[in-house]
Amino acid sequence: MVPVRLSLRMPIAYADNSLKQNSFYGVAYEKKQVMGLRFRRQHPIGKYILDFYYHQFQLGIEVDGEYHNEPKQMEADQLRTRILQKAGVYVLRFSNAQVEQDIETVMSEIRQHLIGQ
Repeated sequence: MVPVRLSLRMPIAYADNSLKQNSFYGVAYEKKQVMGLRFRRQHPIGKYILDFYYHQFQLGIEVDGEYHNEPKQMEADQLRTRILQKAGVYVLRFSNAQVEQDIETVMSEIRQHLIGQ
């Protein structure tokens, strides 16, 4: 029997693969480390599953597809972010396009958040 949290996981999206293959995950993907830090992939927080999570800084990283541009989904994402923030998790959101086309800017934003902690 598959644990509930595992059954809720979504298939790896293209941008998630891009994160793994680019500098976000890079060669260290196999050790689940990013920039020398250990990120968890598809980490559950309450009823939500974050694409990537760094426990020490309580940082969640979400990689969103086109579906997240729809008004109802945008509202749901805002509510989800507020709930996660109340739980102490800071959420950074990036679109698939940002990850696929401008990974360096994505990495820079993540670094800036981590440095600012």
